[in-house]
Amino acid sequence: MLYLTDAEIADICKPLRQGHAQVRYLRLLGLHVERKYDGRPIVSRANFEALLSGDRDAATAGPNWSVIAP
Repeated sequence: MLYLTDAEIADICKPLRQGHAQVRYLRLLGLHVERKYDGRPIVSRANFEALLSGDRDAATAGPNWSVIAP
């Protein structure tokens, strides 16, 4: 899977249950977090694994839009 599941995010952010609070907490951890249409967080699995491996630069980096061709 490309993204962490809602259950995985809930487990990481326990006891926080509101989407906005989870987003703030995940960003505090150093993750690049986007929001779903309902306000809940969405985090790429690669971003999370980079943070766990200790590569903080890769974990906080967002997509490099200059490389993506139109």
